[in-house]
Order: sequence, then C-alpha cells, then structure tokens
Amino acid sequence: MRIQEKKRILLVEDEMLTAMMETRILERAGYQMVQAASGPEAIEAAKNQVFDLVLMDLDLGEGMDGTEAARTILLAHNIPVVFLSSHTERAVVERTEDITSYGYIVKNTGETVLLASISMAFKLFAAKCELQESESRYRGLHQHMIEGSALHELVYDEQGRPIDYRIVDANTAFENQLGLSRATVIGKTGREAYGVPESPYLDIYSRVAETGVTASFETYFPAMDRHFNISVYCPKPGFFATVFENISERKRAEEKLAELYERLNLATRSAGLGIWDWDILKDHLTWDERMFQLYGISPGAFSGAYAAWLAGVHPEDRAKCDEAIQLALKGIRDY
Repeated sequence: MRIQEKKRILLVEDEMLTAMMETRILERAGYQMVQAASGPEAIEAAKNQVFDLVLMDLDLGEGMDGTEAARTILLAHNIPVVFLSSHTERAVVERTEDITSYGYIVKNTGETVLLASISMAFKLFAAKCELQESESRYRGLHQHMIEGSALHELVYDEQGRPIDYRIVDANTAFENQLGLSRATVIGKTGREAYGVPESPYLDIYSRVAETGVTASFETYFPAMDRHFNISVYCPKPGFFATVFENISERKRAEEKLAELYERLNLATRSAGLGIWDWDILKDHLTWDERMFQLYGISPGAFSGAYAAWLAGVHPEDRAKCDEAIQLALKGIRDY
C-alpha cells in the first residue's frame, strides 16, 4: 500500500444507481474510486491500475459473475476482495469463503456497515501481510541455519496419551545432519522416519510439548551411530521443535583425548614422574598427586607460588633451576 495517498478501491457493480451511491459514500470517506460494470472490465482495470481493495458485486448479470472475476484478479494480485450481495443465503456466502475472507456485505445495510466493513478488510489485510513477512523471515532463518531444525506434532491415543510424533517440517540442514531427505520424512512418524520400534526421545519431547518447558541434552542415537546435541522448545501446545547438531566428531575427539590422557597417566605412574602446570600471569603452580609425593609435602602446605616451589629446591640446585626457567621465559632456551 502507498503511504500518505488515498487508498484506491475498484468497485465492480453492474447497477448504475447502486454504483453511484456507493461511490459517493466512499469518496466522502476519503477513498479514490474506480468503477467497473462487469467481470472482464474489472479484470482489465486490475491489469492496468494499482488498487488497494476490490469491492465486488456477486451478481454481475449475464456472463462472468463476481466470484469468477475475483478468482482471476487474485491470481495476479495480492489484494483484499470484499463481496457485495443482496443475498443472505448460506450457500451464497460459502461461495465467497473459498476465495477470500475479507468480508461479505449485504446491500442496503447502510453507510456505517459499508465503511466499517471496508476499514476492517484493510486491517485484516495489513495483519495478514505482517504475518506473511514474519513467516518469511522465520523461513529464511530456518532454512539457512547450520544446525538441523524440525517441527513435530504429537500423536495421541484414544486416552489422550502421547504415543508418537509426526514430522511437520524440516530445514535443509536436517538433511546434512541426519543424511535423510526432507521429502521422505515430512508427514511420517518418528518410528517411520528413523526406522526404529519407538520414536526417539518421546518422553522428553512430549513433556516439552505439553508443559512448554524447554530442554537441552546430549545423546547417542544407536540407529545412526551418531552423537547429537539437541535443544527442544514448544511453539504451541501439542507441538515441539528441535534444533540439533551432529557432535560425533567432537565426541570421537574427546574419547581419543581421554584415551591419550589415560596412557599418559599410566606412563607417568609407571615412571614415578609428576606433572605440573604453571600459570605465569597468575603465578600459580598446579601439581598432580605425584608431585606432592615427590616433594614430600601435603597439598594444604603448598601455596602454589613460584617462590614457594623454588624454596623447596635443594640449595645447591636452586640457582641453576631459577636461571634455566628465566632463560626459558625469555625464549633463549627450552626448559
């Protein structure tokens, strides 16, 4: 819609007197009006001009009726359509509901109803556009995330207990993280999608979907032989969304590091060696248990300062040790 301009309305009405009366009312209310007397004329006008709303009479005489004209216009334009009719039968109203939901005005109900209905149609259309823009931003974020993401709906039994969940949507990273095609899993239950007897983590997911309390956890999924970090939240009751990352490489690195650390511990224990670390900036030494045994002092009796360690070195070796460390700190010699 254009800012600081009169909203333009295309009035489609085959009865001349009615069209003149409605045009006069709407122009007094500040709208810019364009008239069309038939469906084809309205379609042509919509092709050549920009409108903010179409006010469409259902019965346009012989030929194309208002619903057909509205459908054709809406194929090319995102615009609110409000229908006018002298009919109040449910069947007639339902014909318009399949096309648009911005309003149905019964003719001769008065100026106030006409203006209020059009004002409401503009508000509904603005809200719809805002929602579409918000969904578009969410969709862009959703699809460009590095982490996998999926939306699920809980499946309940006759007693209202959650027995499964169905995958409603998933992003592109879902495929990269799991090695599964979005097209093959959307609409399927967790059991079907992952080929397991029970849907994974149903107890956690159902609790989040029913309480709204978020959850995060790391897990190993045997069916895929992969480790995952999973965060779960509830966008609305009965639904849950997961954001997850395949952390298998990190887990393997941690296991390898733990294995190397255990080997180092075994080697140092066998050789009777101690391990220490010195934080130079904070002047603090960290010792393992063997270091305390070698120096014959208890952990509580050692402050951890460099001077405290140097004081425990044999007097004949103290100067050499200090010199060697100072040279190492200056980068002159390795210690």
